[in-house]
Amino acid sequence: RISSSVLPENIDPHTTSILPGRRASPVKFSIIWAQNYKLVLKYAKFLAFFFAVLHYFTTFAAIMGTLYIIPTPVGNMEDITLRAIRILKEADLVLAEDTRTSGILLKHFEIKNQLMSHHKFNEHGTSAGIVERLKAGQNIALISDAGTPGISDPGFFLVREAAKAGIEVSC
Repeated sequence: RISSSVLPENIDPHTTSILPGRRASPVKFSIIWAQNYKLVLKYAKFLAFFFAVLHYFTTFAAIMGTLYIIPTPVGNMEDITLRAIRILKEADLVLAEDTRTSGILLKHFEIKNQLMSHHKFNEHGTSAGIVERLKAGQNIALISDAGTPGISDPGFFLVREAAKAGIEVSC
């Protein structure tokens, strides 16, 4: 006899009937039950693996910071977007081509934030450290003296390294 505590509600332990109106031998019933049990175990293992992977990616995606490419005014200080000002205020670090020029811009908008020099002479040396800061969860804003940092300004190498590391780069 099969214990009724092990069976689902729709299976009668006295007749070992799996389908209504049909009878199965106890041996056949235990084989079918074992096969279904193995299937349930495989499915449970798959779900456990799936949720472990999902947890891993959502945890690390939330931990990594973002590298923001912020365009700065070319001539008139008022030619800057509200979003750029907000990001400069909220960023953990501002990378600047020339801290003296960028300091004037930040002072004009009353942005009191950590400013770090990032120019063509030091970008190969500092990019690895900046990428590590981004991986640790810091949000970093990159600005140039005027315009959008990128191809001719310092920043191309940093953006490429950040993208290789899987860090979000936002303009």
